[in-house]
Amino acid sequence: MNIVSLYPCPFDVQDRHDISAALCKGEQLYAYEEDKLSTVKQEPTAKFPERSLFFGFRELRLPMEEVDLWVFPTPSQEIPEDHWYFFFFNIVKAYTGPRDQFAAWLKGRLAFVPHHIAHSAVAVYTSEFDSCAFLSMDGGGDGGDFRNMVFGTFQDDQFNVMGGAHGLLTLASFHAYITDAIGELGDNYKTTGLASYGTVSPQLYQKLRDLFTRHEAGWRFERARYKPSPHALRAVKVDGYRRVKVLNCVPSDTNVFRICRSFLPHTVAATGERLLQDLTLELVGRVKEQTLAQRLVLSGGLFQNVAVNRRIADSGLFREVHVSMASSDAGLALGQLLYERAQRGERVPRPKKQSAYIGPSFSEQEIGPLVREMRIVHTQPEDLVEWAVERLVAGKVVGWFQGRAEHGPRSLGNRSILADPRDPAIKARVNQLLKKREWFMPYAPAILEERAAEWVEGSFSSPYMQFAFRMRPEKRAAVPAAVHVDGTSRVQTVNAEDNPLFHRLISRFYERTGVPMLLNTSFNRHGIATISAPRQALDHFLEGCVDALAVGPYAMDLDANRRLGPLESELQMSETVLLARHSVDHFVKLLEAGVEEVPWQELLAQLRQEFGLELTLAAEDKTLRLGQRAYPLSVEGLRRLSGELARMMEEVEA
Repeated sequence: MNIVSLYPCPFDVQDRHDISAALCKGEQLYAYEEDKLSTVKQEPTAKFPERSLFFGFRELRLPMEEVDLWVFPTPSQEIPEDHWYFFFFNIVKAYTGPRDQFAAWLKGRLAFVPHHIAHSAVAVYTSEFDSCAFLSMDGGGDGGDFRNMVFGTFQDDQFNVMGGAHGLLTLASFHAYITDAIGELGDNYKTTGLASYGTVSPQLYQKLRDLFTRHEAGWRFERARYKPSPHALRAVKVDGYRRVKVLNCVPSDTNVFRICRSFLPHTVAATGERLLQDLTLELVGRVKEQTLAQRLVLSGGLFQNVAVNRRIADSGLFREVHVSMASSDAGLALGQLLYERAQRGERVPRPKKQSAYIGPSFSEQEIGPLVREMRIVHTQPEDLVEWAVERLVAGKVVGWFQGRAEHGPRSLGNRSILADPRDPAIKARVNQLLKKREWFMPYAPAILEERAAEWVEGSFSSPYMQFAFRMRPEKRAAVPAAVHVDGTSRVQTVNAEDNPLFHRLISRFYERTGVPMLLNTSFNRHGIATISAPRQALDHFLEGCVDALAVGPYAMDLDANRRLGPLESELQMSETVLLARHSVDHFVKLLEAGVEEVPWQELLAQLRQEFGLELTLAAEDKTLRLGQRAYPLSVEGLRRLSGELARMMEEVEA
């Protein structure tokens, strides 16, 4: 059976994010996100995943007229036949016959799947489980399924929903509010990354805990927003446009921010993360009591949080825990497809976890002319793996663009930036110089599956990089760039069957160095989605995002193609200095957002305690003073203070 699945429904008024398409041609499978092709991160600006859809037809060589079934999410209202005719005749051109015969053609070709059933299906059908409990949690579903959580049991291809909750007052919404409160927006992973640099405040924990009440199926988060957030027009960018960051200037005036504003952002992140984990784990315990299952699958945007996932796995409540390669809304099209295929008796046997490499691919015949057209100095090595390992061992950062792209938010060795995890400076170099993102964000190691237990505590198969693991203490010094400040690593386990080329690359690096892993991060610069196409890889290469690039069989070095500028001095700063600067930069955001009643004295006291900076506030003229230096309490003054912090902290230490 040939099936096409699209998320969202193109006729719903509600705009969505993480939109995607999935197709199957018999047993062949394709799924991909629109943002990787449009470069607009989370892609909220399109009504349906047009690029991803047509790339799917191309990848599977599936003629449009041979599609048997079109699957959509449950719509918010009934869709008139004229709308379907416009879509199939004009937009995708799946129907080319006369108008009066369209109703007969359409009959039996449509199917609809509720939001959280699709979430649960992508978790179940990418696992190895024949029976399990399922739990799906997110910010509030969509217009056709306004639930924020469902749980139940799966057996014999049937999903038995045992409980759920509706609305937007959710744990996922709480995490979004915490992220807003630390001056970020739409990037919850930054909260998780920053949390490791902070300590939990019992006082703050209790105040945030008081915002939650228990109900029969979960937790109710009493959120409040007191006034609309102003536009942030400085965020309007041609390259890296994100609507949510243009419409909102953060921090917003919410009850969470008012509780958190007298704490430094890393303290807020650490405390919010701990509370999120505690409440989620309690809910998972209730799922265990009601389902009595031994295995659990997790889906929904909340379970993109690798620390939460690991806390659940470590709890021992379930013998095995599985999270799909795309637990956010990006996986909904695939979930819809897998659900409908199984319901129609078309389920493909699942001997192991579903491969994530089900996106588009590009042939040598497509890549070669592009490389030559861009006049890039290149070679075609006899052994591409050996070429890459030579550069990795020499401390180079290598772009690796091979085979079919990964579905889901993690780069898993086909659209990846790779580096040597033994080099303690490589994390800062990739973060601040190449990817140009926040200094505190950790990088994940891709490790040979057969060697994982030697390096990682409590290791298990983790092909999708969806769990945080604790690196063994005796191994951490050997791979400092792959270990976060709290001793954890977001590990991807790589086996030879799932990705032979990537496995061979890591194996050869292991033979050379004795380290069976590589630092692995998504192939993109900050602000845009993970790249998909060869031209994007070549553009990133020429921009200086990597030192070397292997795209298909073609290999190239940056120093043979570009004159490089000097390294940025920021790379020489310690993480203590960077954390202090991050705190001061947060004060800038408070001023830019027009926050009223900022508790400056409390925040400065924390700076003095944590970093030894004897900053005082002269209330009469709103001036910050450190010794003989004075800085106006303004955006410009705080930016100058941030820029001079490294020298100032060196003087304090001396």
